[in-house]
Amino acid sequence: MQTYNLFATILVAFTNGAKDINFDELATFTGLRGDSGKTESCLYDPLNGVWRFWDRTNGGEADSLSGSFPFFDDGVFDQMVEKTGNATSTTVAGTVFIQTEDGNFVYIADIGTGGIFKYNVDEGILEAELETGKESGVNGLCYDEEGQMLYATNVGVDFDAETRVPLAGIANVKRFNLGDNLYTAEAVYTSGDPLYDSSDELVKETNDDYVAITGEENYVFHPNGCTVKDGMVYFVETRPDGLGGLLVYDIDEDSFVLNTETPGYSGDGLITVGNILIMSSWGDGSETGGFLSYYDLDNYPDGEFVMSGATGLNSPADIGVDPFGTICIPSLQTGDIYFYKFSAPGAGYRLLDKVFDFASESGLPFGAGTYAITNDPNRGTYAFINIHTSDTYVPDIHEINADASLNESDSSGFGYEKNQNLRNTVVNAANYGSASYWGLVAVGDFLYTTDLSGLLLEINIAEEDVTNYVELLQSGDSYGDAYLRGVCVDPDDESMLYVADANGYAYSIDTSNDTVELDGEGYLISNEWVVKTIYAGEDILDQNGMYAQSFLPNDCTVSNGKVYFVGTEGPLIIYDTTGETWMYNADVLNVQSYTIASVGNTLVVGIPEGGNEPYVAVSTMSDDGIRSPFQIVATSTQFYFILSVTIDYENGAIVVAGANAGDSYMSFIQSDDLMMEQDTPAPTDSTVAMDSTEETESPTEDNSTPSPTENDSGANNLSIILSIICGLILYLHL
Repeated sequence: MQTYNLFATILVAFTNGAKDINFDELATFTGLRGDSGKTESCLYDPLNGVWRFWDRTNGGEADSLSGSFPFFDDGVFDQMVEKTGNATSTTVAGTVFIQTEDGNFVYIADIGTGGIFKYNVDEGILEAELETGKESGVNGLCYDEEGQMLYATNVGVDFDAETRVPLAGIANVKRFNLGDNLYTAEAVYTSGDPLYDSSDELVKETNDDYVAITGEENYVFHPNGCTVKDGMVYFVETRPDGLGGLLVYDIDEDSFVLNTETPGYSGDGLITVGNILIMSSWGDGSETGGFLSYYDLDNYPDGEFVMSGATGLNSPADIGVDPFGTICIPSLQTGDIYFYKFSAPGAGYRLLDKVFDFASESGLPFGAGTYAITNDPNRGTYAFINIHTSDTYVPDIHEINADASLNESDSSGFGYEKNQNLRNTVVNAANYGSASYWGLVAVGDFLYTTDLSGLLLEINIAEEDVTNYVELLQSGDSYGDAYLRGVCVDPDDESMLYVADANGYAYSIDTSNDTVELDGEGYLISNEWVVKTIYAGEDILDQNGMYAQSFLPNDCTVSNGKVYFVGTEGPLIIYDTTGETWMYNADVLNVQSYTIASVGNTLVVGIPEGGNEPYVAVSTMSDDGIRSPFQIVATSTQFYFILSVTIDYENGAIVVAGANAGDSYMSFIQSDDLMMEQDTPAPTDSTVAMDSTEETESPTEDNSTPSPTENDSGANNLSIILSIICGLILYLHL
């Protein structure tokens, strides 16, 4: 049976100059213990959302582990041993995933024969074997996508000797032009070639024993792991004496620069995340002597490798990374695979050490619950509504300034403001009970919010007035029978709204016609909004047309003609607005969530609790749907119970709203991956609701790419007939 051990998340932060480099210990997959102990390399397959590795003991067969491990499944992995022709060898080493117009492939190095296997991911078969012409084998692989060049390293060390020694004339780097399909090996570096440091000084070998063995007085670099970044190929080495340097190859200049001062110890695997090199090292070779270290390329060539928080590892070999900073680290000697989460400014997702305490800032008493927050790019703020308000149907609107909230140098500065002048002229409160606001989305000068019991309200911020609303009730229902939780807007048509009703309904609302009919007192009699029930509890099939299931949707977001819902049951629910069809996908998400948001091709969900801590997870969308499982980007007790997330695409931030004991808090996660280029916003003549902010036009990309608008909401099952205190106590026990 395949098993895994899930460790408590340990956040270890290190500082390199002005940057915070974070490594989170996530889990260790132990499913290969007893079967293997010979897995040297792992990588992430972004097309199929799986971790791939080739196990030596099983004949070099292709294995895979769910890309959602360890977050959303039990760690069961798929051994593709039944496929014929998949056996590689018992000495497979480094791997690299390559996407091309002709297909998608994994190239697998063979340290024993010097061959490189070509595995067709689409077909699940081996296609060819590349020859390097060196009998001692290949260790590391990396790929230059621009030049279509596959780089292969040969360490040139006798690993079978009782005392490891260099092999004369073996260490080398070769490359293959994958663009011409000829697969001819070209030498880039050969043992004994002169190497120069950054001062253009020839580097000589200082180990006399090595000189006696190799016959080379020049420094012999023993390349192992490699990675390509911005026209440079970076190599680390494994030397028999445990020392090691960094070799950098300039592709355009066809020249090397060697630094023997850093890391100063031997390395094995090497990857790039953002502008950070991350290297695995066996350290002193003991069972717990291995670790990861990193190098900030912003400091090149004067930087150095710095020890990370990923320590105590057994024989960490060729590492891989997914798009969200999850690193897989195979242990060659045990068969275990360690998983760590990496983040740094400009690389991955980074949780800021700054939390907004709503009750403290607002001065409101116990019960200051915020279950919905939205990014308002028009005003550069994050707007939110206190869930509880009076019978007057005047939502309690608050805002914090985006720039101030993301400024870590001011830990207490948020630019908090409350709208003191909002009024409601259209809702006759006498017809309804107490309002309880859960969903919220900003669209131009308007905020749209859902009242849990059945109303969708339009708030004109510039006019400081509730200007329109509609009842979203099923036939025969009355106010209070609905459970409206989430509201979202179509960024391609901002007049189209969608609402999630946790009783098992979903609605589309066309607000393009803003004509209203009012009575003599100014209350709304009717409007021209077009409401359509698009889901009413019917069974939906999964992406493979199987396993019918109904849902209780909690929240939604819209991207590229599809509405994505999350619900109580767990899967990601998808509505195609063009074909008006439904499906769900439990492979990418299978855990309860109350909130989802999107920008560009990125989806973000907030999970109220994951093990001991709530977390935020991210996935990416492709033209043919969601193929990548959601991956955790941040987990922390400071999230409390996550009820709403929103995306600030101008500042590259996720804002997380959580509740705890009647108070609510907001946390902030930053990532450059969330940023989208915007036109410079132009000021308008509109009056601004908040005195501390200056209103501007909503920025747009261009005519083909509208300004991204994402939804936000959150909820938990709370009876509105209870008092505030009793209701929140009930909520905390659900």
